[in-house]
Amino acid sequence: MKISLLIMSIWLVGCYAKTSTNPPKSFVSSADNVADTVPVDLKNSIIKWKGTKMRGLGKHEGTINLASGFLLFSKETLTGGSFTFDMRTINVTDIPEHEPVPRRNLINHLKSEEFFEVETFPEAQLIITSCTSENETFNLVGDLTIKGQTHPISFEAKKTKYGYESTLEIDRFIWDVAYTGSWANRTLVDRMVEFNIQIKIPKSAL
Repeated sequence: MKISLLIMSIWLVGCYAKTSTNPPKSFVSSADNVADTVPVDLKNSIIKWKGTKMRGLGKHEGTINLASGFLLFSKETLTGGSFTFDMRTINVTDIPEHEPVPRRNLINHLKSEEFFEVETFPEAQLIITSCTSENETFNLVGDLTIKGQTHPISFEAKKTKYGYESTLEIDRFIWDVAYTGSWANRTLVDRMVEFNIQIKIPKSAL
């Protein structure tokens, strides 16, 4: 699945992004080239997730809120950033609100130990470690942390009118987001999960 992540990705080192909106020194290339920090418009940014099951015969979709985030620019060129996702806000949008029981059951299941284990790992993080661009397409490389496990990830992002957008796909087994038990149980839900991230930044920064 893919995540329109756009710079969803862009985390700071480990727990740094949880406690600060200022970039660490590692994001500054030299004393003469200091990165500008632009905070993300948390209210208008959105993360959309989509998961399928039984080889695409079924699917579920929903949203996750950003807890914090910023982008880094050098001479008006995007160079990195950091995002923290509030996994406690994971929501389901394909089950209507007038069906509260199945909606609640799925949300609780996603938050359980078999999937995102939200009680133990309330946040996920993405740190962008490098960024190259060609026209309006940005090639991003970073580290994605889910359930306390960090693995490298690469994806593309595009500039939009009010920010950036990216869609990325992850193999949930790599981050241990999976059923326990038999192979049949573990593969009932397809292994790839998509995140579509739409990042907005303040108009004053555009």
